[in-house]
Amino acid sequence: MSDIVLSRVICGPNATEEEKLLKQASIQTRPASLKQYKRSCIKNEDYPAMVYTGQPDDTVKGILCEGLNENDIKALDAFEGDVIMKRTLLRC
Repeated sequence: MSDIVLSRVICGPNATEEEKLLKQASIQTRPASLKQYKRSCIKNEDYPAMVYTGQPDDTVKGILCEGLNENDIKALDAFEGDVIMKRTLLRC
């Protein structure tokens, strides 16, 4: 949810400011929420996980990124680590 972290992950730690600005101009971010999930602590980790609850009142807030290319998605997947995930194409 941090623009700084997003930029560093998809551009790489050695990207110039110009490269970061060009990448930022090519993607769009907006607030989003995922219903029927909650954020939960992971034992011995500094980061949370999203857990499906099926409860209509549970919501995880985040951002939706549009305009990502295949390399951006690979970089984000590597950043997230070896987690079980299901990616779904959203139709808005």
